[in-house]
Amino acid sequence: MTYVTRDAMIEIFRDTENFYTSDETLRQAIQNSIKGTAFYDTQNYPPLPARKFEHTEISVVRRRTFDMAISMQKRHLELKVAVHNFASATNPGGGVKHGSRAQEEALCRCSTLYPVLNTADNRKRYYDVNFKRNDARYDDACIYTPEIIICKSDTDRPARLPRDRWDLVDVITVAAPNLRGLTISDEELFALHETRLRHMFTVVAHHGAEIFVTGAFGCGAFQNNPEVVARAYKKILREFDGYFKEVVFAVYCRPYETINYDTFKKIFGTD
Repeated sequence: MTYVTRDAMIEIFRDTENFYTSDETLRQAIQNSIKGTAFYDTQNYPPLPARKFEHTEISVVRRRTFDMAISMQKRHLELKVAVHNFASATNPGGGVKHGSRAQEEALCRCSTLYPVLNTADNRKRYYDVNFKRNDARYDDACIYTPEIIICKSDTDRPARLPRDRWDLVDVITVAAPNLRGLTISDEELFALHETRLRHMFTVVAHHGAEIFVTGAFGCGAFQNNPEVVARAYKKILREFDGYFKEVVFAVYCRPYETINYDTFKKIFGTD
C-alpha cells in the first residue's frame, strides 16, 4: 500500500478526464449513460421485480469497491452488477478535483462516473436542492446511472487500462447523513439509514441488478456509527432477501483503521 500525495491525486483525475474526452468510445459511453440516467426523489419508489433467487448471499470483504465489482463481473458473466457510490450530496464527485480520498472520489478517478453525474439536470434536481436545503442529514433521493465504464485500475495510483480490460457496471449515487458537527441519537441514525437503504435497494432491484456492491455507508468522512449502519443494513437485507444473488460489502481499510471492516464482519457473522 503506497502513499500518494494530494497533488498526485489531482493529476490522476486530470488524466482520467483527458482519457474520456479524447477517446471516442468513452465519450459515446458517457452520453449513453447520461441518457439512461434515472433520478428518484425521496417519495419515488419504483415497482419491485419478482424475487429471482432462493436466498441472497451476503459477504464482507476488505477490498475496494470497483475492484470487488470487477471480481464479481468475472465470476458472474451473465449477471448485472451495480455499485453504490457514497455520494457528496452537494458536489458531483465530491472533492475529486481537489485530490480528496473518500470512496466517491476513488470511483471517479478510475471511471466515466464523474461527467455522468456532473450534468445540469443532476445539479438542478439533486446537488443544488441539497445545497439550498442546508440539512446535513440529506434525504433518500438517488441517481441511478447505467453502464459506467471502469477504464482505470482501482488501485492506490489508478492507471489507464487497455480497452479489453474495461468493465461495465451500473452505479447508484446516494448520500449518507453527514454527521461532522451534527449530533443525533443512534435511534434517529438507524431510522434515517433504514428508510434510505430501503429506497436504495428498491431502485437497484427495479433496474435489474443481481449483484450489488455496497459498503460501510457514511462510516468514513461522514462519521456515521458503523454498528448502527450495519444493523440497519441487516434489517433491510432481510426484506430484500432473494432479490439479489449476492450483496457484497467492500470495506477497504488500512491496517491501522479496521473498525468499519471489523464491525460489519461482526454484525453479518461472515468468515
